[in-house]
Amino acid sequence: MIKFIIRSIFIIMLFSECSDNNFYIDGKIKTESLDGEYVYLKTIINNTLLNIDSSLVENDKFKFSGHIDSCTIVEITFPFAEKIKLTPLVFVLEAGKYQCVIDTLSYASGENNENLYDYYLSEYSLYNKLNELTDEYNYAILTKSLNDSLTIDYKARFGFLNKEINELAYNFIYLNNDNSAGALVFLQTYSILTKQQILNILKTSSGNFNCLYEIRIITKQFFTENKSSIGMPYINVNLIDSANVTVPISYYINNNFWILLNFWRSDCQPCLDEIQFLKAIYEKYAVENLIILSISLDVSKELWTKNIKQDQMPWPQFCDFKGWDSEAAKQYAINLLPFNILIDPDGNIVLRGDRQNMLSQKLKEIFEE
Repeated sequence: MIKFIIRSIFIIMLFSECSDNNFYIDGKIKTESLDGEYVYLKTIINNTLLNIDSSLVENDKFKFSGHIDSCTIVEITFPFAEKIKLTPLVFVLEAGKYQCVIDTLSYASGENNENLYDYYLSEYSLYNKLNELTDEYNYAILTKSLNDSLTIDYKARFGFLNKEINELAYNFIYLNNDNSAGALVFLQTYSILTKQQILNILKTSSGNFNCLYEIRIITKQFFTENKSSIGMPYINVNLIDSANVTVPISYYINNNFWILLNFWRSDCQPCLDEIQFLKAIYEKYAVENLIILSISLDVSKELWTKNIKQDQMPWPQFCDFKGWDSEAAKQYAINLLPFNILIDPDGNIVLRGDRQNMLSQKLKEIFEE
């Protein structure tokens, strides 16, 4: 059982009080003194923290101010953060005046901040319970006291706590999907939300919830993926074959074919490793009207041509040499390789994913059962 890690960084929403594009932060250090040290205001770019400004701590107080054109995620941090009890403060920075307190549980003033602080206290409590349960489970394994009955009990208790964590996050975000407090919790808990929960949140979001660039990217990606999710009709895209002839996917639809869209690239080793698997399923199921359409995200025609000749794949090959900007990749929300999408004879998507065993099982269900 994986040990759950309690976050040490508390995220806050900063409530704007000014109509200009300037921000003003008055901060106070509690619990431990940092007098004579600098605290740093940093921004997150490509998952890397970069310094925006620094402030000398005097009498346990610090200040930041500046101009900001759009809201962005920032962090207030300090030297030796991992060795002291204070928690760095991560928040959405917007134009306005803010009071921040750096403490064992860092926070800022404002109604939404207070709601967020309460949310984190509740979440912290649930994760503590989850950690305690994980320790208990691991101890049962270590002492060899775990039996079938206890395993069922632990599974139910883990499920209950994870459901509570999910519902806590979803309810908070849904009630705050018009402000950046909800946006931050959404970014933090996106991976534990169900597809339906995400859809409910994004369809009703408004205001400062959508001010973050990260939220806009996720929204665009989610709705693009939703268009090509299982159960949805295929998306017709024009493909360019090795003879430079344009062929729409619709050419293969309604001809009683099962169509496997195989997204790959010549410099992707897992993609090359998958070719033998694809040859095996093609040899086995081609007589059952399975057709593979390989769509490469190559940018080099020379490399692509070399590979398709070398690997001798006996099914149609397509490439527009636009890499990740390929229209097919964008329309089908492809963000990793290799990736396969299976379309039934009626033109509906019945499988999408990157796992060979999932595809093998699906084809077996279709053609052998």
